[in-house]
Amino acid sequence: MVARWDEINNHLVTMSEMNNRNLSSCIVALLFLSCTALVSAQSERQLQRQDSFSEHPNQRPDSASRALMQGISLAFITEELKLDEKEAERFRLIFNGTANEQVELELEQRRLRNELKDASKKSLAEFNSALEALLAVELEQTRQRAKLLRDLAEEFGSDFAMKCMEARKKFKRMMLERMEARKSNRHR
Repeated sequence: MVARWDEINNHLVTMSEMNNRNLSSCIVALLFLSCTALVSAQSERQLQRQDSFSEHPNQRPDSASRALMQGISLAFITEELKLDEKEAERFRLIFNGTANEQVELELEQRRLRNELKDASKKSLAEFNSALEALLAVELEQTRQRAKLLRDLAEEFGSDFAMKCMEARKKFKRMMLERMEARKSNRHR
């Protein structure tokens, strides 16, 4: 583990000496190195639990996995939008301000969708109750996305806010495609 941190430190020193490098490339490299350190430090059991996450829709990812995904997402969007160092920092502060709450809402939405499926086999009152709970979470998700868009538009302009949402959708699409490919490879 210490050797891994020394390796990362050496990479950081090397990266700081490269003055003509694009900042977004450096950010991606740093995130990659930190991800490598995180993954190498985890036990085999934790890795198996992460691999099985997609098979269990109600299972919560651990905080390290969540932070890792959030960092990868942020790096992807930053690079996609071609932000310089100052813009990237301002963007990160706004983006991370809502990220944790959005993850919690997505998990709650997933749980409520399963409850709605179960309630569809029960009484109409239980179905309507489950539907109302799901709609309330979806409304809160919409409010969160609108707040993020407003904050980004206020800081960078409305065109930037829309480009950010497109980059975010592109990242989610890419991750879903990778998960699907990984799932199909497991079943072969």
